[in-house]
Amino acid sequence: MRRLALTAEAQRRLQIGNFVARLHHPHIPDPSHCNGVLSLLQLSRMFIPYEYRMRLQGDQPLTPGQWLRHLHNVVRDPLTISRFLWHWLRHRTLAQRKYPSIIVAPKSERYSLDFHCEQQPNRDSRVTLGADRDAFGMPRLRVDWRYADGDVNTVRRAIALLAHELRRSGAGEFEYDPEAVEAEMTRYGAYGGHHIGTARMGNDPRSSVVDANACVHGMDNLFIASAAVFPTSSQANPTLTVVALALRLAERLKVLHARQRTTEFRASALQVSNDTARDSHGASVA
Repeated sequence: MRRLALTAEAQRRLQIGNFVARLHHPHIPDPSHCNGVLSLLQLSRMFIPYEYRMRLQGDQPLTPGQWLRHLHNVVRDPLTISRFLWHWLRHRTLAQRKYPSIIVAPKSERYSLDFHCEQQPNRDSRVTLGADRDAFGMPRLRVDWRYADGDVNTVRRAIALLAHELRRSGAGEFEYDPEAVEAEMTRYGAYGGHHIGTARMGNDPRSSVVDANACVHGMDNLFIASAAVFPTSSQANPTLTVVALALRLAERLKVLHARQRTTEFRASALQVSNDTARDSHGASVA
């Protein structure tokens, strides 16, 4: 998966967060893409998981004319659909290591732009305990997700730079409405998002919850191993970083445990030695 990314220097110069973008398939609800696979996805959206189905809804329900045009795309493109379904069966349904997403190359040279961006830490975003309980009797979480002007500014400036660089290089043209950026970003809320933070890592207890070793400030034996310790969201899926932090913490806990066992052993050995010395002294006096 090829991605276009801001350099660290560009982020500092523009004073914005991290941002990456990739070329994506055309807008699926619009049948003018003439792609049988995309139309098939649109027509079968009720059988698709929620996270991906959200992208197939569009702003308005499909009209009868749009339904017919999607159906026409499916009927006239059986070979492409057959190859896609075979690929899906081999690499998604039956494969042990599954492809993470669906990428369909458009027949035209027009693409949409899919992007990930970094959110700045926001005190107005909250995770609290709700009144409802789950199957184990534990309170369910309530996630109140908010975004800030800085998040929108990151996307606006990064997209403007991308459009400029495409024109300058002659590689293509990126057409978009600058006034619609915020609405496009927030159209579906935070569906499929990764809620990160609430226990951020740092050196100062006044602005962080855990130290560099994921230990809660002021505690000796309370550690947090999750995306809660991320200082910011960056732009990428967090799973690999969470796993890396967990493995790093596990190694540190092993070392700490070994040290504790050694200390306890030495203390026990010293106690036995002192007891033996007292017994020997008592016997000699007697």
